Amino acid sequence: MPSLVPTPPPKALPPNFAAKIVGTGLSAATYAMSLPGRSGGLTHAGFYGPLLPDCAAPAAFGVLGRRSAAPLLNTGLFADKVFSATAASSFLAGAIQFGALVIQALYFQLVRGYDVIDTGLAMVGFAVGAAVLPVSGRLTDRFGGGPVSLAGSLMTTVAFIPAAPLPTDAPLLALEACLLLLGIGNALSVLPSSTAAYVTVDPVTRPEPEAHGRLRLAGLDPRTAPQLDLGLLQHPLDVRKMIEAVALGRRLAATAPMRALGLREIAPGPAAASGTELAAYLRAHVKPYPHLCGTAPMGSADDPTAVVDNLGRVHGVPGLRVVDASILPDAPSVATNLTVMMAAELIADRFGHS
Repeated sequence: MPSLVPTPPPKALPPNFAAKIVGTGLSAATYAMSLPGRSGGLTHAGFYGPLLPDCAAPAAFGVLGRRSAAPLLNTGLFADKVFSATAASSFLAGAIQFGALVIQALYFQLVRGYDVIDTGLAMVGFAVGAAVLPVSGRLTDRFGGGPVSLAGSLMTTVAFIPAAPLPTDAPLLALEACLLLLGIGNALSVLPSSTAAYVTVDPVTRPEPEAHGRLRLAGLDPRTAPQLDLGLLQHPLDVRKMIEAVALGRRLAATAPMRALGLREIAPGPAAASGTELAAYLRAHVKPYPHLCGTAPMGSADDPTAVVDNLGRVHGVPGLRVVDASILPDAPSVATNLTVMMAAELIADRFGHS
């Protein structure tokens, strides 16, 4: 097994350093955008000067993010074509959402003469349409992000086509219909795009384990303890994650503030330096954290690994439900208590309707 210890970055910059640069650039852009309105045009002498920091900020964010020990955003992910495409789609969907809201609000105020409260009430069509976001998530789970996002884009286009030629004195009901379609289209576009981008992220950056354990009955006697195999570090990717975690801990311990505290490495120690040595140490010493889950995972009836459906009903056993950490199909990246409470609240709420 080759060494999998990550190479330390050439210079560990503060994790929030790049974010401060972007914040400075955005502040400069906000100031620059306010100048044309005060001066009467884009030819204002000071307009383009403040824009320079804003143009430089994204470039600095990317360059410094690659040099940071803990970047706010791993810009290397954009090398993945699917991630880049879906990230761009999410960005454009967000631009449509906020841009449309700002422009529409200005239309109601400047063209129709509405005050702030009436303008807010007039925007209710978009809010109602965007409320279908949970439905968008379910459609994404069933049909995938591509078809749902395409439907959202078409819905957005359909909303804009009739809105463009409407006269300034058009009935408010017609405008609300367009806003409703725009809200629905946005809800159908943003979530699928974000989902598609997330699934392309390098699995090493996600905390969920790849390996799965097994729980089997030891016999017909209910008093006999079952056979439990946790499957710890049985997947190569899980081993790689743990090796990188040890390497990160060592890098942190080697920083000046930590050295000033007199910290020293107790385990695994200098004897475990290569990837092979670390893997052997981890397999011998890693212990489970007491948040076991997934022994009766939820899933569809045709899934051979599923025990219950999404409402905790045991497949093939009428009247029996399971509502605890065992029904989680994957190990969450947080403590299981809040996840189980959320699942229990949801199932209890729908108990009388299923």
